Amino acid sequence: MVRVSKHLLPVDMRIAEILNELVEQSGKSRRALASETGMSMNRLGIILRQEPPPATVGEVGQIAAVLGTTATAIITQAETTNVVPLRRRDVENALHDEVGYDAVAREADPEPTDEQ
Repeated sequence: MVRVSKHLLPVDMRIAEILNELVEQSGKSRRALASETGMSMNRLGIILRQEPPPATVGEVGQIAAVLGTTATAIITQAETTNVVPLRRRDVENALHDEVGYDAVAREADPEPTDEQ
């Protein structure tokens, strides 16, 4: 099965920006944050650098708790500030990259041939 990377949507990027702002305000090092959240330094770095895959709600919650807030507060702020509403086509493009999704879809449901 072909592995499809998950693209970051604008709200995912905004969540990472908010987390970065909170980390900076807290004065905590990434090492301390990783230790307190129980997350690996690698995964924490991926989230804060806005690399795929995006943070899960659970991961946002773990980081938020250490920083004195909640996942709900961070996600609400991300959804209400500086996020351009996406058109359906934009979401579909983010979810269906040219190689990954289409290749998986063809493997799962191949096109019928004359022999069938």
